Parts: sequence; structure tokens; C-alpha cells
Amino acid sequence: NQPASHKPVYKPKVETEIVECEQCGTQFKGFKLYAYHFKRFHPDKKRTQYPPHSPQRFLCEQCGRSFKHRCALRDHMLTHSGKKEFQCDICKKKYYLR
Repeated sequence: NQPASHKPVYKPKVETEIVECEQCGTQFKGFKLYAYHFKRFHPDKKRTQYPPHSPQRFLCEQCGRSFKHRCALRDHMLTHSGKKEFQCDICKKKYYLR
């Protein structure tokens, strides 16, 4: 007999939705695999599919990447500007973020 703290935890299996890549037709079990494929094989394209019932997302209009928080999108937008405003005091290398 196992102590209560060592009993296995039952996790119901979640049904994964089949997602088809709109660029090449490849099918994936779930949005996570689709997103990974899309980023790797179609980096110059914008995704059009996102998980249903996801919380509000903030979408980059330049590359199609989405973020959970507005501040993350704001920081990401710096990568598109090309401006590296913050410089390391030690090595003098410049960065987008402090």
C-alpha cells in the first residue's frame, strides 16, 4: 500500500485537434506542433490559425507572432525597428532590451 503522497495522479487524456498547415497541407496533432512547424518551415509567412478559446492575444502585425501580454509585444516590436538602444557598460555590445 502506497502513502497518499505517492499515489499516482490521474490525468484525463485531452483530445487534441488536428490542425492543417495552410501553406503545405501537413497535418498536426495540436496547435503547438503546428506552430513549431510553421515557424521552422514557413518563416516568411504569417500564421492564420490559433488555438480556440485562447485568452486575448496581442498579435505582431509585421510577423504574425502572438503574445499573452501587451508589454511582451511592445518589447518584441523593438526587434523589427533595428534600433539597439541599450549598451553593456563592460563589453559595449548593444541590445534591444535593458
